[in-house]
Amino acid sequence: FDTTKSWYTETIDATYDACNPSTHDRCGTKYFPEKAYIVLTLDNVYIFDAEENALWMKFNAAVSLMIYGSSSIDNSSVYMLNGRMYVGTRGGGVGALNIVDFLQDKRNYIYTSGTVWYEHQLGIGSRNSTSHVSVTGTYGIVNREINDVHAAVINGKTYVAVATDGGVSVINETDGTVKNFGSTGYSGGVISSSVFLVQDRLYLTQGGSTTQGQMYKIEIPSTDWTNGKALFTAGDVLIATNGYSSFWPQISNHINHANSLYVTEGTSSVDGTSNTVYFSTYSAQGSAPNGGAIILQEKQGDDTNGSLKFFTKDYISEEMVGDIRGMWPMYGTLGATIANNTYNIDDVSVKSSELTAK
Repeated sequence: FDTTKSWYTETIDATYDACNPSTHDRCGTKYFPEKAYIVLTLDNVYIFDAEENALWMKFNAAVSLMIYGSSSIDNSSVYMLNGRMYVGTRGGGVGALNIVDFLQDKRNYIYTSGTVWYEHQLGIGSRNSTSHVSVTGTYGIVNREINDVHAAVINGKTYVAVATDGGVSVINETDGTVKNFGSTGYSGGVISSSVFLVQDRLYLTQGGSTTQGQMYKIEIPSTDWTNGKALFTAGDVLIATNGYSSFWPQISNHINHANSLYVTEGTSSVDGTSNTVYFSTYSAQGSAPNGGAIILQEKQGDDTNGSLKFFTKDYISEEMVGDIRGMWPMYGTLGATIANNTYNIDDVSVKSSELTAK
């Protein structure tokens, strides 16, 4: 790395042993830790040395600082890849994507205007000092209320996916382009809560403020999708290929409102080569049992024979592989006690074939 950059030459406030995150913003060593934790709070970004278990660098968030913030703007998400740290913010309709580049020693602030960016030009060593200069931008994102961000190198190009209250923007940093994915068919508008890039696919959760959160698996968009799959029945198919021509097993409406996800490559227990998808859900308006977690084991190329497993506070299902006929965890409808001829026994498989207690 370049030892002339401001973050390398800046004054170290304290040793790791003496470091106090409340009063110090740089501790320990000059070089970036070999292993690090990046911790996000509403008003700060902390980089901890994982081996020393101590603060290495702190970013404050405020107007015109390197992480742009205010009393109405909160940090919402962070991801780092190849020396570039992506920090999403939201609040008051004026959030944005902060890209802190340790290689170039600067920060760009990107929002919906594709013609204007704001650059912090003092260098990372002065990250908590005021510098906010308008520069010519290359692209903008679909919405300023950011919920999640993820980045990956795919086929030699760096992509950054940004989940917002207006859909998902996928930035191709190598080519300097952006494509948006959204749908006009959701009640309450488009809200994307989580994104993940892997191989040549984009995983995302998306719904409206009053509708169920659906989960998609699509090819990385090469054009804007302004409508997508406009209308879904609540709890219907959550993952689809580009064009929606092939679907995975339904996820039952017994568990709904997907709001975060994580993907591991080549770990599927079904075939040993496909991906495993973990995502959390929540329930709204009393329409289903309280949320939990779902694990999907892919079988790519034969998607309907992948598997699902549900985890909630009330039950854990079996691993349901392929076109399963039913899975009854002896759990009453909406959490009620099972009583004779009173409450159905829920089927948590895609068939939703509920049984009546006798």
